[in-house]
Amino acid sequence: MKGLGIDNIRFNFIRPSLLAAGSRVWVPPIDRVRDAIAPLVALNEKKLHLRMNFADIPLCKLPWELLSQKRLFEKYVGENWDLVTEVSHAAPYASEDGTEEILRFNWQQRRQEFKAHPAGCRECIEQTLCEGIWKGYLDIYGEREFVGCSVQISTVLAGARTSKTRLSR
Repeated sequence: MKGLGIDNIRFNFIRPSLLAAGSRVWVPPIDRVRDAIAPLVALNEKKLHLRMNFADIPLCKLPWELLSQKRLFEKYVGENWDLVTEVSHAAPYASEDGTEEILRFNWQQRRQEFKAHPAGCRECIEQTLCEGIWKGYLDIYGEREFVGCSVQISTVLAGARTSKTRLSR
């Protein structure tokens, strides 16, 4: 990959909008995505050595290995890599008089309008650290699978020891 000039890869979980809205064909179950992350991280740690991260996935749906080890959490959880992004978007014919309208917004703030914390997240100890899931995902699959984090991430980030686990795939 580096021979091709690729040294930084980001995987964003798809936001179900436009053609993907309501589509189980375009939007996979998030558990299927989680199951694919651990082998990718293991491959990257052992062989590829790229900057790689995963974003727009609720913390409770990330592999345990990423949540329980500070180094892996900081390296692979995409929101840790986000820069402040100010967006200007020209929307032709968006105004009533048919002229072009320019929309300006901060994407980190704006994307929160498209996300939610399902009922199962209410008791989660990491709700303030987690952005939640795309509302469009909940329209497709519902919220049964969201029950909160099984590890206190803030403790891991503070450097406390957790049970040692290794990426096995």
